[in-house]
Amino acid sequence: MALVWVTVLMKEWAPFTAPVYAVVQGVVVGFIVAGMEQRFPGIAIKAVGFTVAICLCLMVAYRTGLIRVTESFNKKLVFATGGVLIYYIASITFALRGGHTFSRITGGIPGVVISLIIILIAGMSLVSNFDFAVQRSKENFPKYMEWYSALGLLLTLVWLYLEALKLFSKARK
Repeated sequence: MALVWVTVLMKEWAPFTAPVYAVVQGVVVGFIVAGMEQRFPGIAIKAVGFTVAICLCLMVAYRTGLIRVTESFNKKLVFATGGVLIYYIASITFALRGGHTFSRITGGIPGVVISLIIILIAGMSLVSNFDFAVQRSKENFPKYMEWYSALGLLLTLVWLYLEALKLFSKARK
């Protein structure tokens, strides 16, 4: 996360920090996936297929104009993403305190529904990232903004993939 914050604060460094972040994130996600694959054999490839399918469908929907990114769309997305962040913080807090109250609603059918909602929000974030990249390519922005856009796409794709892993693991339970 430190590399992401450095990139956000120093956008000109994106051509250097984005590739380093991608490698580090690849290693971290690799460890997570290895653990999940051991526990639930076959889950990794299903999550990859799910993520690729969602990405391609959303890209087609964006390119054909079926989904339009507006200022209102982005404002609503910020609030929805903030809600997910609060959910993540609450989940971590309850887990660290050994609380079982919150874990009751995150398992079973409610947990699957929560994961689907988060996947929907991650998907809409991906559409917003597509729009950001397209707008930066149309205008006369510095070259480093291409790397900055790519980092945003990578972050969202990894988020979507990890949520797909969670969804499939909840469905298997």
